[in-house]
This record gives sequence, C-alpha cells and structure tokens, in this order.
Amino acid sequence: MNVRIYFKYVLCKLHASMKPLINALLKLFSPFNVITAGLGALFICYILHVYGNLHLRYVLCKPDYWSVDLDNGFEGFDNVSGLLHGPYIVPNYVHYIRYGRPLKEVNFMDAVNILAAFKNQKPDKIMFHTDQEPFTGPYWERLLKIPKFNETIEYHFIQPMQSIFGQPLSSWNGRWHASDVLRIQILRRFGGIFMDNDVYLVQSMDRFRRFETALESIDELDIGTMTLVAHKDSRFMRLWLDEYRDYVPHLWYYNAGTKPKINLINNRPELVHDARGFFGVEDLRVELYVQNWKKWKSKYTIHTLVRHTHDLPALIKNKLGLKYPMTFNPHNILQYNVTIQEMVLDCCKELVYLN
Repeated sequence: MNVRIYFKYVLCKLHASMKPLINALLKLFSPFNVITAGLGALFICYILHVYGNLHLRYVLCKPDYWSVDLDNGFEGFDNVSGLLHGPYIVPNYVHYIRYGRPLKEVNFMDAVNILAAFKNQKPDKIMFHTDQEPFTGPYWERLLKIPKFNETIEYHFIQPMQSIFGQPLSSWNGRWHASDVLRIQILRRFGGIFMDNDVYLVQSMDRFRRFETALESIDELDIGTMTLVAHKDSRFMRLWLDEYRDYVPHLWYYNAGTKPKINLINNRPELVHDARGFFGVEDLRVELYVQNWKKWKSKYTIHTLVRHTHDLPALIKNKLGLKYPMTFNPHNILQYNVTIQEMVLDCCKELVYLN
C-alpha cells in the first residue's frame, strides 16, 4: 500500500491547529522509505503525548482535506483488509436517487428504508438526488418530524439523462440505465454509501467505509448495484464509468452488473472489497415475505424487492394464505407475521403507529 496515502489519511484526523505541522511532516517524510515514515509516526505520537489536548478523531475528514494530493490515487491499496485500524476513508453520506414524478410522494416502505438508514447508520448527510423536490406524503411528513432528520437531509437536483458518452439511452431500459450511471457519477462526486430506494439498512456500514470500494457480487457473472460504498476517487468507479463508452442499450443489467464484473473485477479483484453474504443483494423474497427468517440481522443491508412480489410463485401460492402482490402500509403490515414485519417494527414503529 502507498505509505504516504496512509499517513495522509491519519494525519488529516488531527486537530485543525496542527495543519501547518501536518503539511511540514508530509513534505519531510514523503521522499523517504517505510522505515523513515515509521520513525515519523513515532514522532507524531510523541507530539500527541506532549500536547494532550490534540487527538485523533476517527470521523470523516473534511472533503477538501482528505481528497487532495493523493499522488497515484489508490494504486496499490489493499481492498482485502482496507484500513481496518485506521481512519474512515469514505464519508458518512447516504445517497438515494428519486427520479421521476412517481417518486415525488414517499410511500410507506420507502419511508421505512430511509428511516432505517437514518437510525442505523447515523449518517452525516442523507442526500436525495432528485428532480422532484420537495417530497410529499404523510410518511415523508412524519420523517420530517423526527429529531435531527431534517437537519441531515440535502436535495441535489439532477437533470434528465438522455445519453451517455454521446450514445442515446435505450427507449425501453433508459430510465433504469440512467439510474445505473447516476449512482456512479454521484459516488465519484461525493463518495459515500449509495442504496436503492428498496434497500433496508440493517446495521452500521462503518466497517466498509475503510475500503476504497465495497460491493457484493451476486455470482461470478454479476455484481449487485443496489448497495455501493466508495471513495470519490475510487479506481473501480472511474473504470466502471469508462465501460459505458461501449454502451449496450438493449440489455437490461449487462452494463451495470455483468460488464464490470467480467471486464474489471474478474481481472482485477483488488479494485474492490467483495462483501459476499453481507449486502443482501441476492433474491431473498421467500425469506422476507413467507418465512420468519432470523438471519436477516446478520446482514448489513437487504434488497427487499418489495415492488416485485407479483412474479414469484412461492409468494403467490404461499401456504400461509398471505395475499401477494401487496402494497404495504401501516395497517396491513401488522397482518403479515413474516420477516418483513419484524424488520419494519425493529426500526420504524413511529411510522406504523402514526398516532
């Protein structure tokens, strides 16, 4: 791993009053080898001991500080171990895309997922990338009344996307392909945690904020794009976007899921941390909507596929007599004694019991 990158990230945690010393130390140690850098680290520890009011803060550095002067970027960075005992290198931002008139009103399950992210991740910011601000609906109004929620959210306006690298988006798949591209562009601008609107955040994602890029492969041919964690200078994100220079419009998931897995990750696995078994990108509809599946709490996120309960025979013909497809609300969710009910009640009782 690039030693100077590591010290850049560590040093940026120091108190603001140490910035002149930080810049001097970077100039002093950058030309030398690992041993010299190690001696420099001991010297820093001595300074911290003498000046006890200064301390390492393992929180997000200011974007204009941790993102500058990375030399060769992340080349050589170890995405297997990451910075397990170092600082976070991905900001604690949560991103959603809400694009199009149907997403102006926040429905019950979308509100559940937003609230789960707010409570379980405790993000510095929740950024909504949208063309429909402000949002509406009783569940959105309820979210706005939750302490500190309103102070956490930001709206970022997005323009309708018609093409990528001069290539028109598919007339059939264009809306989804636009979202696929936008999530890459958003992470390349801000860094952070991106989730689809139907992703439920189970527990803090902080362990994955120590990697340049973290995602979960579905299998050997596809990645799951529903949950993504990345630094804004991620090598993979840059290369992934470049793959769209050869855009294939007629295939729904090829550009987003298959192409980056085959062309990039299978050839250069060091580009990402593959969170196999943790991001819940596989099809878990039976476990969520028919079973009482206790292993859901071992996941970090779960792609609920709540808008796709109409096309799975195991749901339609379930032995519990539950009706699918179903648009959940605070009333009918209480009639479904299955995993999804437990998930909702675990984090979001204030949305269920509105009174």
